[in-house]
Amino acid sequence: MKKKVSESANGDVAVQNNIPSDVAESMPVAEAPSASNCSTLLLDREQLARAINVSSRTVSNWQSSGKIPFLKLSQRCVRFVLPDVLASLKRFQINAVK
Repeated sequence: MKKKVSESANGDVAVQNNIPSDVAESMPVAEAPSASNCSTLLLDREQLARAINVSSRTVSNWQSSGKIPFLKLSQRCVRFVLPDVLASLKRFQINAVK
């Protein structure tokens, strides 16, 4: 199957497959995760860093110091559950005095 490669004005590159329309219509479409199952999504270090607006190095430091919970699936595979991480970071919140 031949692939079309196109470049947009902002430099993004898109690859398109030449799939016949009748086949494409019968193919399942991946849906974005809904809000109801977001709590069970496992994020890698980069995804977590983007989600909470910190660097991946900060996430690594928090992980090694035990500030945030993580799942070690294998020697190299570490994942995070966003609600658990946010709940863990909540204990470091300092409330302003009124």
